[in-house]
Amino acid sequence: MAEFFRKSVLAGIGLFTQGSKEMKKLVDDLIKRGEISSREGEKLFKDLLKRGEEARKEFSEKLHKGAEDVLGSADIATKEDIEKLTKRVASLEKKLRGAAKTK
Repeated sequence: MAEFFRKSVLAGIGLFTQGSKEMKKLVDDLIKRGEISSREGEKLFKDLLKRGEEARKEFSEKLHKGAEDVLGSADIATKEDIEKLTKRVASLEKKLRGAAKTK
């Protein structure tokens, strides 16, 4: 599974690095050489784009998860942590203002 994932990610990165124009050139070249038909070429091009996008998304999700794991183990506050604390401080300030007015 790890090898499949590695290959998928590398394929996705490679496809997006070359760009869709390069992929289209490669498919057109296969058609010109008679190795595939025009219909097969269109299907191959669409499939390459789809697989590249799927690999890119999967890679991005894995990268995001890995970053979250690293930040979590490093005891660094997340955006959510800061938002919670900000709300809590605002609530406490409101309570303190209310208590100061009643004295």
